[in-house]
Amino acid sequence: MKVYLCVTLYHIYITLVKIISNRESKDDVVILLNANNQQIFEQFKYIDKQLKSNGYACDLRLRSKKNEVLGIERMNNRKQLKLVQDLMRKKGHSGFTLYNFAWNNSYIYSTASLLYKKCDRAVFMEESALIAKLPPEKNWKKMLHRIMGDRVDFYKDDKLSEIRVQRPETFPKEWKKKLTILDLPGMIQKIEAKDKDAILRIMSKDGGKLMNLLNEPDVGIVYTNPFSEQNLVSEQEKVEYVLKMCRYYKKYGKVVVKLHPRDTTDYPLECDISVLPASFPSELLALTGYRFKFAVAICSSAVNTTNAEYKVNMNENFLKDRKFVLKNINGEIVEE
Repeated sequence: MKVYLCVTLYHIYITLVKIISNRESKDDVVILLNANNQQIFEQFKYIDKQLKSNGYACDLRLRSKKNEVLGIERMNNRKQLKLVQDLMRKKGHSGFTLYNFAWNNSYIYSTASLLYKKCDRAVFMEESALIAKLPPEKNWKKMLHRIMGDRVDFYKDDKLSEIRVQRPETFPKEWKKKLTILDLPGMIQKIEAKDKDAILRIMSKDGGKLMNLLNEPDVGIVYTNPFSEQNLVSEQEKVEYVLKMCRYYKKYGKVVVKLHPRDTTDYPLECDISVLPASFPSELLALTGYRFKFAVAICSSAVNTTNAEYKVNMNENFLKDRKFVLKNINGEIVEE
């Protein structure tokens, strides 16, 4: 049996693309939706309902840092494992393979820790297209996770058969034997139009709004980030950066702002700029087949996965140095 552990919309999207492109049986699949905040949880509730109505076995869960500290999440981890094992026996399987999205370069997240220990085999799926760009975790934090029982140095484990990522060359050399390519464009090409529509319906209520926007020529996407929510910059700075990108890129075509799932800012945008809400997964853009004029952001993995003529991250090292620069459509700096 295959167990997919998802904590973001991106993870659910990749899961569905993989399942459908490989024609995996729904009877052999369990999808776990583990939201880390209320906003994501609200988005997951709609998807959970759609998944179940389409015949998928899944479990929805809201995690919290408070419950993590109190040890309640560890108890909930055991409940979720029992659910998986009960389904496994009901479906006539003797074990399960864990497709895990809950990890970073330093350790396995606690939400996946117990499932990883109990699975027969594990495949780590790309947590984010920019995961290799994240700054390394502090030594004390890695030690804390080790004490809590979360696996560190997981790339050495025999049960971990693969780490599937889009750019293996950006990861540590010692991981080389485990790294394989996550070929999203190739997977999408295998999916028929009716199945692409099914994924759109499962993941968002806003599919119709998007298709109306794409009736116009030279449409470009500006992606936002939850940088003020992460205390990386102030709210004012974040708004200033997004407005600068919007004003500058209007000369290249129609601008559509795609809000990040954790971005709570109400941007004072000009009336000719359309907005795709936080609840709309940016990854669904690939299913439309539309080629955008441009896809830009301060620093977002969504830029890399968008079918666009021009792709520009203003500063791919923003998470480390927090410096905003404005680049033109060719990636040349026009303002520092």
